[in-house]
Amino acid sequence: MNSLLKMFKYIMHLYFITITPFPFYEATPLIGPEPDVQVATIYEMLFIVSIGWNKSSNYGKEENNHLCGGSLITTQHVLTVANCFNFRQNYHEIVVRIGSNNLRLAKLHTIEWWKTYHEWLNKAIDPVNELANYDMAIVKLHNAASSDIELPTIKYMSFDNFIGRLVMTGGWGRMENDIVSRNKRVGKFFVMDPNECELFRPNRYFCSTSLNARMTKGDSGSPLLMKDEHTLIGIHKGECIMNTSTVPSHVYVHLSVNNARQFINEVTRM
Repeated sequence: MNSLLKMFKYIMHLYFITITPFPFYEATPLIGPEPDVQVATIYEMLFIVSIGWNKSSNYGKEENNHLCGGSLITTQHVLTVANCFNFRQNYHEIVVRIGSNNLRLAKLHTIEWWKTYHEWLNKAIDPVNELANYDMAIVKLHNAASSDIELPTIKYMSFDNFIGRLVMTGGWGRMENDIVSRNKRVGKFFVMDPNECELFRPNRYFCSTSLNARMTKGDSGSPLLMKDEHTLIGIHKGECIMNTSTVPSHVYVHLSVNNARQFINEVTRM
């Protein structure tokens, strides 16, 4: 009976990560004690942006509109997860908040369009079929972000080169006390060996973990960065809670930019 229960949980974890879209209501930010999680300094990683509702009914509390994270990769393009836009067709209902780690001070940028990896693949001359469901998207802004914001450098390398290395990310959302944070938090994680990340095909995803820091729904779409804070190697997809003694209890699943080089290059030229 126990073996059947374990198999059922395994299958459900696999289904959750690879098929089921991640919900974005009640978004949760990076949580945990210092030094693993800290409030971002005023100019720290300003290229990390908040994608959220275009609403004015929250009495100035812009943090309540946050859906997911993203990263500027040009002054007019944001890299994020495709499931941030699931069931959303109207570009006017979503905006990108840029330029401040305090969402109440950020500038609102309207969206010209977004394109998912799946949409691009259907029109690609040389499609990479095994990545047909790669959960990545690029947003184009109507107006460019400030040229004063330092953009990250995209590192197109196999994530095998990053195993055991320290990576960082940042995001916003609901904290431990259930209050929505208006300030970006920055967290540190370690890239796992693919053999320890047993649920996922190594050529599609890579994983990280931390003893103290936690990432959940509100951090989906945020960039994974090398410790120097400006080298982008992937974006965060979601969390898988592992019920096994051979891996950490919280494993974070990420999309490698190395798998999407052609997608990024072509879409940012549109």
